[in-house]
Amino acid sequence: MIHRTTAQFPGVPWLAACQRIVDSLPAGADACVQLCPQSAGALTMAVADALRARFPGLRFQLHANVALRPGSPERIDASTVCAETLPWFRRTAAISRRLGAARYSLHAGRRQGASFAQMADNLRRLAQEMELPVAVEGLYPAPGDPFLLSTWQEYRRLLNNDSDSGPDSGLHFAIDLSHLHILHCREPADPGLVRALLASPRCLEIHISDNDGRADQHRPLPDPPDQRWWWPLLMEAVRWSRAEVFDEARSAALSRKTDDLTPLTPNTASQAPARQNIIPPVPVEVPDQHLIKPLLLVAQGGPALPPAGGPPERVTGH
Repeated sequence: MIHRTTAQFPGVPWLAACQRIVDSLPAGADACVQLCPQSAGALTMAVADALRARFPGLRFQLHANVALRPGSPERIDASTVCAETLPWFRRTAAISRRLGAARYSLHAGRRQGASFAQMADNLRRLAQEMELPVAVEGLYPAPGDPFLLSTWQEYRRLLNNDSDSGPDSGLHFAIDLSHLHILHCREPADPGLVRALLASPRCLEIHISDNDGRADQHRPLPDPPDQRWWWPLLMEAVRWSRAEVFDEARSAALSRKTDDLTPLTPNTASQAPARQNIIPPVPVEVPDQHLIKPLLLVAQGGPALPPAGGPPERVTGH
C-alpha cells in the first residue's frame, strides 16, 4: 500500500489533513500517515494527543523539520545536529513516542554544515538520543552543489556502509525516487544500484512524487505511472522490501476511491500559514491536472517488471 503524508495538503492544519486522508481510506486499511513540515501549526503534545484520539486506527510518524512549537529552529537536518538543535530532536522523540511512531526520518542536509562522515556520526548520535531508528533521506543536485547525499557516488557509499575510517554501524535511510529522478536527469541511473537501495533492509521508507527533472516539485505522478523510469524498480522492490512507501505529491485531495486522486479544491484552509520545508531551493510549480490512479501496490495488472533477484550485498562500479 502507498501511504499518505500531510505534505499532500500544504497549509492545511494537522487534524484537517489527517481527516482528508482517513476519508479516502478503505475500511480496515493499515495506514501510516507521515506528518510533514508543510502542515500548518505547531505539532504540540496536545495536537499529538488529539490525533491519537480522533484517529485510533492510524499509525503516525514525523518527518524532517516539523514545527513543534513557535520558535523551533528552521534548519533541522542531519548536518545540523548540535547543542542548539538537540532539544528539538529530544522533543521530536517524545512526540514520536506519544504517537507510537516506529521511526523518524530527516534530510541529509548541507555540505556547509557537515561532511559525509560527520553526517553519519550525527545520525548514529541521533539514534541513541532519540531511542528510535533514524532514517536519512538522500537529496539531489542543485546549483552550487549544496546538498549532502546528492550524487550516485554518495548513494553507493550509503548503500555500501562506507565511512572515512571504515565500515560504519549501518545507517538507515529513506529513498525519495523524485530526488533520484533529478539526479538521473543529470547522470543516468544505474538500475542495479537503485534496485539495491530500494531492496536494502536498511531502507525504511520510499517516497514518491513527480517533477520535471530540474527541481523538487512534489507533483502527482503521470497517468500511467510506469512512464517514470523508476516505477518498475519500485514495483519489484515492494514485493519483498520492508520499506513503507509514502506519497508526497502536493495539491491533490484524496477521494474516497482508493484508485484515484482528484485535484484539491482551493479553500481558505489551504492558504493558512505553514512552515516552509528548507530543502527545495527553488519556487515550486504544481499543476493540478495530473491524476494518479494506482494507490495500491499489487502485482495484478502492473507493468512488466525486470527479472527479480536479490540485490548484491555491495555495489561497485557505475
